[in-house]
Amino acid sequence: MTTRVLHNGTSQAAPSLDGESVLENLIEDCTNRLQAGEAIDVAELAARHPEHAERLRRLLPSLEMMAEVGRTAGRPLAAGSPGTDALGPPQAGPFELGDYHVLRMIGRGGMGMVYEAIQLSLNRRVALKVLPFAAALDPHQLRRFQTEAQAAAQLHHTSIVPVFSVGCERGVHFYAMQFIEGRTVAALIQERRDVSQPANGPTRPTTDREYIRSVARLGIQAAEALDHAHRQGIIHRDIKPGNLLVDLHGNLWITDFGLARFLRRDHPLDPQSDSRRDRDRRALLPATQRRTG
Repeated sequence: MTTRVLHNGTSQAAPSLDGESVLENLIEDCTNRLQAGEAIDVAELAARHPEHAERLRRLLPSLEMMAEVGRTAGRPLAAGSPGTDALGPPQAGPFELGDYHVLRMIGRGGMGMVYEAIQLSLNRRVALKVLPFAAALDPHQLRRFQTEAQAAAQLHHTSIVPVFSVGCERGVHFYAMQFIEGRTVAALIQERRDVSQPANGPTRPTTDREYIRSVARLGIQAAEALDHAHRQGIIHRDIKPGNLLVDLHGNLWITDFGLARFLRRDHPLDPQSDSRRDRDRRALLPATQRRTG
């Protein structure tokens, strides 16, 4: 066991960690301190962790940039993000990330944060999904993030949010996609439920024929988009109201391919292809040389 000194001066017993795990903890601690408005002495931090000094110096400017935006994470989110209802005011001061002028956070989830941004070279509004630093240090999480972007980029359909570009700037991994101004199906369902369910009473079944037709139209659009993805050998695997957007014109869009599976067993983007190849290679080895996974 080792003793970890927290930034508030207290100590805490912690199991011994490998180098990457130590760096992940350092980045998480630095991010929390920056979001709390605390200044970080880079020289002092590097002296305490010389094995990570170079990477910490390189990553700290980006951490400061992301922490500035992260301070606003508790505010209401804008349309197009899970659990939100209306387009709200900007939540953070603008900052630059490569070719993108980032305006505000519009969504967040397990695989990253989504920002509204302007692509400077083309002067167009985009949604920019950014992978957190700690996740980027995890090869599995980074691969899943890359799979999400590349899977969506291979699909060209009017009901699938298109990906424009993928990049990494100052250690920040991100990809840009079309900005959909609208709301999630999850938010629309909740709104309908609030209207149709009186206080302390059961939900009243709807008899609104136009509403029923609109739901059917959305279902057809989702089915056609998924059929297109399947024909291209990609299974979404995470279809739910929070991953379905409805724009201002009533059109449905599928997003978030983070759990996508590729039907081709040897597809280079399939998250399971590496494990399959390892298993196949082990099967070819003599019994005395095989390792258990």
